[in-house]
Amino acid sequence: MDISFGNAWDWVRDRIPAPDSAGSDVSAGDGILGPLGNPTDASAPPSTNAATASPEGILPDSGGVNLGQARFDDPQPAGQTYAWSGDNGGTVYIERPDHSLEIRQGGTLTWRDNNPGNLRYAQNQEIGHNDSQSGRFAIFDDPDAGASAQTDQLFAPKYGNLTIAERMAGNGTLKGYAPSSENDTDTYISDIERRTGLDRSTVLNSLSSAQRAAFVGAIQAHEGMKPGISSTAYYNLFGD
Repeated sequence: MDISFGNAWDWVRDRIPAPDSAGSDVSAGDGILGPLGNPTDASAPPSTNAATASPEGILPDSGGVNLGQARFDDPQPAGQTYAWSGDNGGTVYIERPDHSLEIRQGGTLTWRDNNPGNLRYAQNQEIGHNDSQSGRFAIFDDPDAGASAQTDQLFAPKYGNLTIAERMAGNGTLKGYAPSSENDTDTYISDIERRTGLDRSTVLNSLSSAQRAAFVGAIQAHEGMKPGISSTAYYNLFGD
């Protein structure tokens, strides 16, 4: 969908009297911001991976990008950055408190999600989820935040006595970082050995700081992080 300047202002004008209803330029099912819900519906459960669209509109500098699955049925976390995905995970949207909306397309999933370790979940660290064709993955504010969450998960205290191989594959009690249900785990471990010079039988608690960093970096290299295109749109034309 091409979002022209006129169409964007039509979209704003149509919603000033009734921000929860579709205007003449958009249908209730597939508009610029996707399906419209009821922002006053208190019965709707909160969602951590679906964004709230600001009824004030989108400033038309998004390069013609359809803004996907944003919804009106979840309250925006005040002053917080949050994210969601569209196009089966092919596009990631990161909305920030300064009213900017970053649109990330192309590249690898890890790049779009700012998630170099390709984590599926990172409690209290992720800002949303990418519901991709390969399942749900965490989205982070920036690559540093994603790398920090990866390190925290990889070296959580409960894993300290595991070997590199056990940490990656699991040990029957604790789930592995790259279980065989989702990965060619043995090849993954061999790649870590090649990249770090560490043996798979090395216990995590015995790693030096430099070896820990090499382990983290080897996982990131294996997962791959090819850059795509990032563009920015703005919402809330009239400010607060």
